[in-house]
Amino acid sequence: MTLDARRGLGNRVGLLFGLTSSLLLACTGMLDGQGPSGGMSLPGTAGTSNQGTAGGGGTTGVAPATGAPASGQFRRVSPEQYGRAMRDLLGPLETLPPIEAFPAGDSLKAIAASITSVSPTGVEDFETASTAALEAVFGDAARRDKLIGCTAAAWDEACAKTFLQSFGRRAWRRPLEADEVTRYLALGAAQSAAYGTFADGVRAMVSALLQSPNFVYRTEVGTGMPLPGTSWSRFSAYETASRLSFFLWGTIPDEQLLNAAESGALDTPDGLQAEAQRLISSPRIVDGVDDMVSDMLGLDSVLLMSKDASLYPQLTTTLREEMRQEILLLFRDIAMTRGADMMELFDTKTTFVNEELGKLYGISVTGANMQAAQHPANIPRAGILTSALLLSVQDKRSQTSPTRRGAFVRKVLMCDTIPDPPANVVTTIPDPPAGTVVSRKQQLAGHITNASCGACHSLMDPVGLAFENFDALGIYRTNEENGLPIDPSGSVDGTAFTTAAELGAVLRKSDKVRECMVRRIYRYTMGRKENDYDKAQIATLAASFATDGQRFAPLLMNLVHSDGFLNVSPVQ
Repeated sequence: MTLDARRGLGNRVGLLFGLTSSLLLACTGMLDGQGPSGGMSLPGTAGTSNQGTAGGGGTTGVAPATGAPASGQFRRVSPEQYGRAMRDLLGPLETLPPIEAFPAGDSLKAIAASITSVSPTGVEDFETASTAALEAVFGDAARRDKLIGCTAAAWDEACAKTFLQSFGRRAWRRPLEADEVTRYLALGAAQSAAYGTFADGVRAMVSALLQSPNFVYRTEVGTGMPLPGTSWSRFSAYETASRLSFFLWGTIPDEQLLNAAESGALDTPDGLQAEAQRLISSPRIVDGVDDMVSDMLGLDSVLLMSKDASLYPQLTTTLREEMRQEILLLFRDIAMTRGADMMELFDTKTTFVNEELGKLYGISVTGANMQAAQHPANIPRAGILTSALLLSVQDKRSQTSPTRRGAFVRKVLMCDTIPDPPANVVTTIPDPPAGTVVSRKQQLAGHITNASCGACHSLMDPVGLAFENFDALGIYRTNEENGLPIDPSGSVDGTAFTTAAELGAVLRKSDKVRECMVRRIYRYTMGRKENDYDKAQIATLAASFATDGQRFAPLLMNLVHSDGFLNVSPVQ
């Protein structure tokens, strides 16, 4: 048998050994044959000083909540998290084969991670990706030996055990149980005996570890030791470490964070504070924040949106990515670099462009590198609402969609609920009589006066019409395609505005928008929508956010100290 064939069979053994059970994971709550707690023996957390009271009241003084924390869950790692985790474990890797993405929808991908199991195609994706990664590492003797930490011609169980316990702890975000060590060593010994080298056996163990549900899914089920007077518990120290790292860095915990979990430091407010501050202060925070912003604002949609090439020949592959980078860089600048008021996102005249994107905005800069710049004073463009990305992804191939633009503002930035249209309702706007030219605002007025449409469209259309000065690619204009002048004036929840920039200024001052920002960050962090128990958490976090000058770092710190982040009900 050739070396390549041996490696392929070894990976397939790893696949069958590890990932098959993940297809049932979301329904059964089982991991590698273990119960919901994974059989972990962890440092006790009941009765530690950061547990607060039975009804809430953790380190941030959260008001007593009604109901109970959400049940424990299993959250599939995202493609971005998977790639970072693989590189953290194995070292530098070329672009990995893609793994199964989360289903598209209006909700956050972070929520989809909690309800999505791995399909049969997804199983193949994980096998293909791990095989490619292991080929890069085990095909290079120097990299392989550095990873394993020792060399041997034949099976060396002592060396293999040391490596397995260290590597497995990083990959699975907790120590392997004794029976798991025994099973994985037996797999390695069998593969080594079958194919002749120590490295073949270790490779089989690594393949199985990386295709196990324990790697592919984040286990968040708690210690099972109820807090006094409740039916719920804290997340275990290792689960807390994982939650911190995936939230703030978008990847698995590093050794220092795992050591803090092992020592019991994460069970104390001071220990949690120290590790959270370390992660927030690290350059790696950029990865976690970019994931959050991309998910909350749907930035990846720009890579797939379809536009009429005859109308928008400037929409290149590079421009799409630059549009995405503009928002990420603006968020980083406000939230992290300057630690400024995050509500600046809605009315700042500062943005980040390069020469290509600058031309779209009428900003003169040179070079391919993204750089800070100011929007022209005579164009009512300000903040993320008038960014080319957030405008164009809501639009159609060749024309704007005020309704979709308004729905985005209402649902994503204001947390309003917009119900689906009634069954069999006609959504097409009739054309005006022949020879009659009407503005888009006049056309959409029929939506608002229609009894079956008005309740929703009165929320969406006036807001969306504020952006009519920007075409379907976000380019500024003063007239519609039919030559009529654009009137972007309107009102939102009773407050009038005359331009899109003024709308941004109105939203910057809105308590509703501020609370929605906190709510959606909370949802992203928890991987679910809030229940009654969470509402008190969100209200307190929003109040602290306002008191702290609406700054990002204090919000993150308050969030990870909140009972909503630390408490969990038993798996149902």
